[in-house]
Amino acid sequence: MGLPRRRHLEAIAGAGMLAPVVTAGMPLWYVSAATRWLAQRPWVAPQPFPRPLVEYSPLLGIRPRRNLDTYGQAEEVFRVRTDPHGRRHARSLADAAVVAFGDSFAFGYGVDDDDCFTEHCGDLTVKSVASPAHSMVHGLLMMQETADQLRGKTALWFIYCGNDLTDNLHPNLGATRVPFVRTGRDGQPHVTTEHVCAEPWAFSSPPRDNDRLFAEVCTPSVLQDRAFSAADYLISEASTVCASAGARLVVVAIPPTAQVLDAQQLAALGSRPEAVDLDSAERFLAQSARSRNAGFLALRRHLTRRHYWRHDMHWNPRGHRAVGHAVARSLRAPTRERGDRPAHAAAP
Repeated sequence: MGLPRRRHLEAIAGAGMLAPVVTAGMPLWYVSAATRWLAQRPWVAPQPFPRPLVEYSPLLGIRPRRNLDTYGQAEEVFRVRTDPHGRRHARSLADAAVVAFGDSFAFGYGVDDDDCFTEHCGDLTVKSVASPAHSMVHGLLMMQETADQLRGKTALWFIYCGNDLTDNLHPNLGATRVPFVRTGRDGQPHVTTEHVCAEPWAFSSPPRDNDRLFAEVCTPSVLQDRAFSAADYLISEASTVCASAGARLVVVAIPPTAQVLDAQQLAALGSRPEAVDLDSAERFLAQSARSRNAGFLALRRHLTRRHYWRHDMHWNPRGHRAVGHAVARSLRAPTRERGDRPAHAAAP
């Protein structure tokens, strides 16, 4: 028998001897996989303090609960821990070089603490003071609230274009009263908080179709004028707060999830699809940030379909890693990417 043929037969025999081992190990593999799957189910996962993630705030209307150690449900179960101030993660604000403001994306909704973008920014220490359901108005108020702790830090302001631009204009989120921007008697925009209290908002309104509203915001209209004017006012106020506090402001534009998944379908939702310019909101935010010498980062250039959960609008762990890396590159080694403004230009 030739040497090549004998080695071939020996390989076959060896594989045959391994077959019982592999067969015996398969049930163990299935048990392990099933255990991991079950551990993520909300009816199985341990919930030390099964409480809502947010609570009423006399100033903000809504903010994260303090001292949380609980679980939330997105596409998978995720663990959430907050400090005595209701801010995610145990690290203190004083120890952070970067402070993240914003809504559920900046809060890290949908992933465990260790998977949040704040843990993937290289050697930058990041503290999130964001909250689910916050608009740009909340972000400004949170900057004002923490201004005395921002000296020497970067205020990273995540703005979700999908609904923040329109939420800025509404006095309520369902039955919850929230601060908003309205035009005063002097014809100028102002943040209004007088109506915020624990009493539910009495005027019912249908659920907002955020994708349709975004398509309308990206169409020349009265709504676009109002939304862009309010956002520009808020960015102007935030830049003043940060300059006075000795911090630098960096605006981070988050694209609507629908724009990443199917931009053509999103544009078709507008009342005048031929006039929809889905990039107009991002361009406006970039221009507004530049005019205040603030940094700007467009996350649309760093996100693809694979960075989102399949059945939830938020980033998955891979998406948070991509965002963390994009933030770190922008703050450490900024480049001029089609409309991005180097983060170092935001230094006061």
